[in-house]
Amino acid sequence: MARVTKKPSFVYDLKTYPKNAEQWWNLLEQTWEQLLPILTEFLGSDKITIVSDYKNSRDGKLVELLEICYSKVPMVDCQRIIGWSILCELLSESDVLHLDHVSDKIEF
Repeated sequence: MARVTKKPSFVYDLKTYPKNAEQWWNLLEQTWEQLLPILTEFLGSDKITIVSDYKNSRDGKLVELLEICYSKVPMVDCQRIIGWSILCELLSESDVLHLDHVSDKIEF
């Protein structure tokens, strides 16, 4: 399971939800350190460059990669994985990005 050797510098409290695209991307940036281990483990370290490129360019295709990661995480004890709650939060609130126009399927 994904583990972090150092304490994250930012802890998201899950009390405020992103209400628009800017807040969603800001949440992603603020919690990136916590997300990286889970993304690396379940997408593969060779895919992190692609994920980072989408993050840095604020490309909505990142949501599809987050969904792929989510689908690969075993549901047993998933709440214990660092980054799980943030991943779920970002996916549940991804509608603020208005991604209806993203139609190219990512081959992964």
